[in-house]
Amino acid sequence: MVTRGLFRHLDQLPDDLSNLDPRKVSFKRNETPSDSIINAASHCDMKRLFDEAVYPDWIGLLGVILTENINPESYALLTKRWGEAFSQMNAPSFTTRWKENGNKFNWRDLELLEKDFIHPRRPRNPRDKERF
Repeated sequence: MVTRGLFRHLDQLPDDLSNLDPRKVSFKRNETPSDSIINAASHCDMKRLFDEAVYPDWIGLLGVILTENINPESYALLTKRWGEAFSQMNAPSFTTRWKENGNKFNWRDLELLEKDFIHPRRPRNPRDKERF
């Protein structure tokens, strides 16, 4: 609920999140994220997420976004842009499914990214490289 609440109100978050109390994040079960928030999310730099975020946790957070009640036009734009980004990142299983579905995908298809991006010696977090 905290993740969904933060996502739905990205435009209202303070610049400094260090004092944000997750227990006080506004969350209404049937609230829909605005089209402008979905549009902003569609421009997410997936390569940077891959390089800098904890793997595979970031993929799960994308799944949370995809399970939101998003209007169909915004959802199509989101999955088109994210799909283009993933296909440029050498994700063959995902790209095949994405193209078969007319440049759309759903949260279940994100598991293909884990299959495509997995490397047996890749650390979960880039900062953990010294352990390998």
